[in-house]
Amino acid sequence: MGGVVMDIDRILHTKVEVNNDREKLTAYNLSRGPSYSLNENLVPEQLFDDPKTEAKEADGISATKALSLAAQQGQTIYTITTANYAEVLPKLNHSDVVMTDIRNGVNAGKTVTVHDTQITLNGWSGTGYTILDPNSGAGAYMIGGGLDGGVIEFFGDNQNVITLALGILSIAAAIVTVPFTLGVLLISLTVFSALMITMSNNLALLEAGCPQKLVNFNWLVNTIALTVGSIFGSTVGRAIVLSIVGWIYTSAISSDSIQSACTNLGN
Repeated sequence: MGGVVMDIDRILHTKVEVNNDREKLTAYNLSRGPSYSLNENLVPEQLFDDPKTEAKEADGISATKALSLAAQQGQTIYTITTANYAEVLPKLNHSDVVMTDIRNGVNAGKTVTVHDTQITLNGWSGTGYTILDPNSGAGAYMIGGGLDGGVIEFFGDNQNVITLALGILSIAAAIVTVPFTLGVLLISLTVFSALMITMSNNLALLEAGCPQKLVNFNWLVNTIALTVGSIFGSTVGRAIVLSIVGWIYTSAISSDSIQSACTNLGN
């Protein structure tokens, strides 16, 4: 999994039903939650999609959309409570993180809605599920392993190309004297892309069940790489070496073999 992540961590507001009817207030919360969740894929799609073309360049995912896609694919959508928990749990096929969320939610008296197995959308594989308080209708609309939000596949799918392109630009900047404004723009673009690619890979590692130590290591390596590149990447030779090393490391950390190894260890 990779891409741009939008996380609406919490929406706080005070609501009062005109007749102080608790059931109507709960029904209202239950009706508003899916709308908020759906906007977590619709808003990024509108931001990243080119309105001048008919093709859809951006395709996001959210808890509500994932549940809808699973239903369209013929999956069973389960509503899990303490009453049917023992019966439904063996039928589910999701990551350890998601299964833990489900167990914790049900044990806390919440109602969990989830499809039976992971879905795939443009390279992203994961789960959409909700954990709601049956008394208030409030709760969490989640994807994958604990993200309250939606993702857009871009940086994850194109990280090698982006890294290579930035490397070529860095080499060109070392050969030719560039205006100050263009230099600042290149540095800003490099830092932003590195941050997004690092986040993309870290999310993929966590989804695959990799240990937090590997995620922390990835943060450390990328931070050091940015610092070294900024200080020592001004000559052509150094820019070439740093570009090659960056491309190799990005390819390695995002490889299927590493993520598959984490998944197998988790199983």
